Amino acid sequence: MHAEGSEPEVVLSWLQGVLDKYYSETRPQGRSIGISAKGVWLDIVPGSPVYKDGPLWIPDRDAKEWVQSHPKGQISAASEKNKSTDGYYVQTVKLMKSWRDRLPTEKSKPKSYILETLVHQTIGLPTSHARAVVSLLEGINSSYGFYRGSGMVPTIADPGFASVNVAKRWSSADFDAFLDQVKSAATTARQALDATDEAESRKLWRKLFGSTFGA
Repeated sequence: MHAEGSEPEVVLSWLQGVLDKYYSETRPQGRSIGISAKGVWLDIVPGSPVYKDGPLWIPDRDAKEWVQSHPKGQISAASEKNKSTDGYYVQTVKLMKSWRDRLPTEKSKPKSYILETLVHQTIGLPTSHARAVVSLLEGINSSYGFYRGSGMVPTIADPGFASVNVAKRWSSADFDAFLDQVKSAATTARQALDATDEAESRKLWRKLFGSTFGA
């Protein structure tokens, strides 16, 4: 597709037309077409290989150009991180997505792959889920908190393809809203980890992850 010189908008419009024949709900997005399939929302991304087993050219509707992405590199990076953390990486990503989904505003909720990248950067070598959560929340706050209110969003490199900035589409207002939630959550998580009373610790974790957490 990229080699033929097709405009991203043309390819995405064509893809949506094809998917409309098979799915009752489709939605054009920046780099994909979203579809609703049996209650699950999926993003369908067209791509063309840059070279065998390497990155792909994918369409960017907003930028009106083709950009590179590396799904296999992302999968490999996640697998290696999960192995080096004795399985805590994948489990912590799931925990943090659960926390993200409970945030009070849509502005404060980052896209899933941004959140996965931040976990990848900051999880360290945890010895428990609790320490993993504290490490990444404090790590995000330490690494990026000073950007709050600056009107800027830092470059956050894709762990599977470092030349890609996963925060490219993150607005400064949404980034600030997320950082506000991270700062508050980091304080709560640290208190939960350090609490000597089990009931108090559970109460604090449930503040972050919901009333059924640890039940």
